[in-house]
Amino acid sequence: MLSSEKTVNNLQYQLFIVSISLLAVANTVALVFFRGTLTGDVLALVDALLTPFFLVDFGLRMIAAQSKWRYFFIEFGWADFIGSLWLPGWDVLRLFRVYRVVNIIRQLPKTSGQTWGTLRRERANSIFSSMIMLAILVIEIGGIAVLHFEGTNANANILTAGDALWWGIVTIATVGYGDKYPITPGGRFIGSAEIITGVAVFGTISAYLA
Repeated sequence: MLSSEKTVNNLQYQLFIVSISLLAVANTVALVFFRGTLTGDVLALVDALLTPFFLVDFGLRMIAAQSKWRYFFIEFGWADFIGSLWLPGWDVLRLFRVYRVVNIIRQLPKTSGQTWGTLRRERANSIFSSMIMLAILVIEIGGIAVLHFEGTNANANILTAGDALWWGIVTIATVGYGDKYPITPGGRFIGSAEIITGVAVFGTISAYLA
């Protein structure tokens, strides 16, 4: 319990959860306009892939709560749980993540001085969570962009949201299996940007963990 309580009260952890919650809310809103398109498919798949983060966060908060009943029913833990779920066709439920954002922001240090002081003291953790968030953003934006260039090309092999995100993950991780690759100039430009981002992300993390 102490470990769970320490985690959910950690500033870097809270900021990371706020960041991915804001991304999920933005994706949910964007889906209203892009449903049925390749862009919408990427947004929906990223939203689904974020679900484990939210479920783990809910579980940690439930474990850390001194009164499980009070947390779930009085402190709106049920809203956290509903907002954690990914149910196709029930996008409106994911707007409960707005409550998660507001609730966590209320728990943050009250002054910017306290916040920046904590971030400076724990720079390694701050850099790690920032790089993970950057990687998620680049994979999503890169997936949308590469499908814009590749999705309508008859000779391309990156044709679906799954293709695009798989390619993005292995590219930014600098693995590059080679089963999916861009063939258009625009797609290759996006690929180059993801490779550079991947090197920067893992290089930065390695430097701070060394």
